[in-house]
Amino acid sequence: MEVPTAAGAVYNIAGGRSISIVDLAGILQGFYPDAPEVQFGPSRLGDVRLSQANIEKARTALGYHPETALEEGLADTLEWFRTNRA
Repeated sequence: MEVPTAAGAVYNIAGGRSISIVDLAGILQGFYPDAPEVQFGPSRLGDVRLSQANIEKARTALGYHPETALEEGLADTLEWFRTNRA
C-alpha cells in the first residue's frame, strides 16, 4: 500500500496574511453590532500581538492556496452555527 508523503505531517492551513487581534475583533463586531466594546488592558507576558501562519509547507507539499477570505469564512462559519444549533 502506497502512503502519500503528506500522511502524518502537520500543516498550517490559513489565509496567507497576517491580522492583528484588534482587527479580528473589529471583523467579529461587524457580525455582532450589539457585542460589548473591546476592552484593552496592559500587555501580559506571552500575549500575541500579530499572528500569521506560515503556509509554505502546505503550498509546496499539497498545492494548497487560500480560496476564501477571512471575513467570508467567518460569515459562513457563523451562519452554519446559527442554523445548526442543538
